[in-house]
Amino acid sequence: MGSMKAILDKINCPILDVPNLSGRYAGSVTNVGIVPAYLAGINVKDFLKGLEEGYEVFSKYENQPSIQLATFLFNLYKKGYNVVFSMPYSKNLEGSVGLWVQGISESTGKDEKGMIGTYQSAPICQHSVLEYLLGGTKGIVVPILWTIIKENPDVLLISSISYVEGQSGQTIVNYQANATFQALIQQEVPTAKIEVNKPSERNIGHLIALILSSIYYLCLLLNVNWANNPKVIIGKKICNEALKNKITPEEGKTTRKKIAQDRYKRIF
Repeated sequence: MGSMKAILDKINCPILDVPNLSGRYAGSVTNVGIVPAYLAGINVKDFLKGLEEGYEVFSKYENQPSIQLATFLFNLYKKGYNVVFSMPYSKNLEGSVGLWVQGISESTGKDEKGMIGTYQSAPICQHSVLEYLLGGTKGIVVPILWTIIKENPDVLLISSISYVEGQSGQTIVNYQANATFQALIQQEVPTAKIEVNKPSERNIGHLIALILSSIYYLCLLLNVNWANNPKVIIGKKICNEALKNKITPEEGKTTRKKIAQDRYKRIF
């Protein structure tokens, strides 16, 4: 329902059913995401099979990976950790990690609670963020490494370094990931590592089921509504009103300055 449906009705556009879910869920497991994936040549049947298999495991209230991950994060949250920094060691994982970032941020972040998700591609992040993770302020950030064992596509390396020569690119990347994981553990940084065998549609289905199930259980532990995101509409309302009333950039700047002077008195 909403503005988009009204537009589509007006132009007599065919509409596929979509459950009443927030975008972070609808976009990953319903027609919203599955139809474009099908048009792009993705094996949707295998993906849906992976989702089904994943949820069959992760929906059970027993000792299984999604509850383990949620419990791991919740126990750290109680100790003051509230940032989850993801390090995806494959382009094939970055879309799923983006879903994780949005899910954990929008689903848990309400009622003055929650954890924020963020990420930077790995191994680039080893050169820009790792020093902070290893040597910076402790007790705030939880790193999560995301890796693939058998990458597709992959390349064989030609190198003058004997122990690199003939190795596949992803093999070297995974050595980097494992070394980083070990370094974080040595520095007593609570860290998780999520490993996918290969980036097949079925495995990505398993991964998305793990991501969304873990976020769901974390929300239950935090006692927040996993499905909504009530504060997001604040900025949308401000934007729409500014457009309708033709508020100039200078007028908007003056308004924000007045609001800031009033609201930030207790902070500065």
